[in-house]
Amino acid sequence: MLRVMQVVENEFDARRHANSVKQANQVLVPAVSHLQERDPKSLPAVYRESYRVVFFFAVPTFAALTVLAPLVSRIWIGRYEPLFVEFVAILAAAWLVNVLANPAYVLDLGTGKLSPVTTGCVITAVLNAGVGFIAGYFLGGPAVVAVSA
Repeated sequence: MLRVMQVVENEFDARRHANSVKQANQVLVPAVSHLQERDPKSLPAVYRESYRVVFFFAVPTFAALTVLAPLVSRIWIGRYEPLFVEFVAILAAAWLVNVLANPAYVLDLGTGKLSPVTTGCVITAVLNAGVGFIAGYFLGGPAVVAVSA
């Protein structure tokens, strides 16, 4: 069990890929800021295109991570480990939602609307702690992973 957790935590870090997609999208912050001043009517088109590109890369990537999890389990752990596969699926789904929210985040940063970003971060932190504790107490480890992802 501990070995599975170490593999999930250390080896199968799809967050690096998610962060790469998000960082590639964050180069739009200065462009959005410029468009906010020069041509604010073009911002919805920028958002749609940004979302389209992120969706195009993120959905197949996280779907592939989920589908390949049993094979990765056999390679890294030496056998099929259902808990590993379950954690990968939970984390991939959560990271997908996180990555798909990034274009809106970038648009908010570029237009200077930081209040929704700050509010979202505070709510997420409070809910992670509270719901994670409750879910872990009643439902165990996979629930904590699902809540904190």
